[in-house]
Amino acid sequence: RRLAGTEQIQVGAVDNGDSHGAKVIKSHRLNPYLCSMATRALVTGATGFLGSHLVCTLLDKGYEVLAAKRERSSLSLFESIQNFRNSSNKPSWLDLDLQDGEELEKAFATVDVVFHCAAKVSFRRADFDELMETNVLGTRHVVNACLKTQKPLILASSVAAIGRTGSSAPISEDTEYKESQYNTDYAVSKYLAELELWRGVEEGLQASCVNPGIILGFGDGHSGSNQLYRMVKNKIPFMPTGTNGFVGVEDVCQHMLDLYEKQRWSTREICVAETLTYAELFGDIADHLGVRRPPLRLDGLWLKGFFALSTLCAWLRIPFFISRQALHSTHSDSIYQSKHSFFHDLKPEAISEVNRRALKAIFAP
Repeated sequence: RRLAGTEQIQVGAVDNGDSHGAKVIKSHRLNPYLCSMATRALVTGATGFLGSHLVCTLLDKGYEVLAAKRERSSLSLFESIQNFRNSSNKPSWLDLDLQDGEELEKAFATVDVVFHCAAKVSFRRADFDELMETNVLGTRHVVNACLKTQKPLILASSVAAIGRTGSSAPISEDTEYKESQYNTDYAVSKYLAELELWRGVEEGLQASCVNPGIILGFGDGHSGSNQLYRMVKNKIPFMPTGTNGFVGVEDVCQHMLDLYEKQRWSTREICVAETLTYAELFGDIADHLGVRRPPLRLDGLWLKGFFALSTLCAWLRIPFFISRQALHSTHSDSIYQSKHSFFHDLKPEAISEVNRRALKAIFAP
């Protein structure tokens, strides 16, 4: 749908007090060039947590969306998120293999911009090969297809790609990546994926990326960061001792769209609304759920015991609720400080409000 550049459109949905009220988004004056030239977007990973929210954001902003997914992916999460967001517009669905460059080129040739959200998130050593294949090789093929078709690319990266050293010094977009025990296999895969992006930029690609912290918000209540909600709901007695950056999923979507609409190319931008200790986060979640805050800090002998148990379970191939890599990551103090003001100019939602809305909908009676 092509809109006049001077037209004001109201996007999002007003929270009318029900349990699935979506965030109120202000009217936005569209870039006249984009309105007349670029209205069709392809989103990879469109059935995932971030991808589903991004598809809804784009549809609500008047974009035509080609939603790419794996052949056997379920639409259930997308449909739940669409209901939560009160979004009634529908995307066009496409089964797409990120390892098939020719297939990617054919799909990209039909759109104006590509938003690459497809990624594997895991902190298990056993998933190393899949992390490399999906996050690194998949991004390589997406970059190559964008170069071939001359389509701009916005990548959903992660603050993990910037790296952690265990130091308490603030981490910015200019922080040099260094190998560290605090960098998980997932972090390494996202770092290598970004290198593919910058290689594309060197070859003439219009591209940028956002680096979100831990993304919170309405999801399936079980996987990804929603595991944190479930853990507190189940009254887990322990909480990590570290610090991290957090952001609401709808704000990440707005940031990705802002990068494209404002034509900010060849840049990476940290996307963190608040830096919180895990004690603060778990306490806020518990308060919204009306359950007891986790009483024990996971440190000292407790932490050593969990490291040993996690290592043993990995060796025996027995599931354990937290991996050794995740233990390292959640017990470091990672403080993110963007050198840009673009994200905070979008006025991101407070994390407590992100949690309140998501928890109310996920655990609705």
